Amino acid sequence: ATKLDISYDGNNAGLVASKREGTPEGRFGLYGSMNYGEATLLYFETGGSAEDTEVLAGATYTFIEGATVCIEYFHNGGGYAGRPIWENLPPYRQMDQRETYFRRNYCLLQVTDADIMTSLDIVIRWIAGLDDESNRIIGLFEYDVGDSGKIFVSGTMDSGAADQEFGALVRATAMAGVEIVF
Repeated sequence: ATKLDISYDGNNAGLVASKREGTPEGRFGLYGSMNYGEATLLYFETGGSAEDTEVLAGATYTFIEGATVCIEYFHNGGGYAGRPIWENLPPYRQMDQRETYFRRNYCLLQVTDADIMTSLDIVIRWIAGLDDESNRIIGLFEYDVGDSGKIFVSGTMDSGAADQEFGALVRATAMAGVEIVF
């Protein structure tokens, strides 16, 4: 593997190239970020191989109070655009653990606010599947209880038809719990 990093005036970029022994082709990666003013960060990353390239581009804005809004576009070059989701799933034993999205194009919007009234953290994420018009909304709420405890609730809601990515398997999930640190 070879890596080249460049930093200049608060911005950075990098290039990574690698080849695993016994594999026919190498992999590459390219990334960069640029501060635009004091509150905005623009960034991109791409990587993969000649047959399967992924691209992520986004922008993050941080408000004075600390809340952050992030918008991203994600392209999965190995994804599927036109067929029902059931035809796109690989056999269970061949699934790549990092492969979360099976379509090609997504828009992501996230709002994060930490330490609301010094104890509450909130993350809300909306993911739009641009190829099949399905949607996923994720919410995570954490509340600090003293110095060693935390209560959390998370939930996911999907909207889409039975043959779309977000809507094919699960409509909604919810979890709640308590974390105690000794």
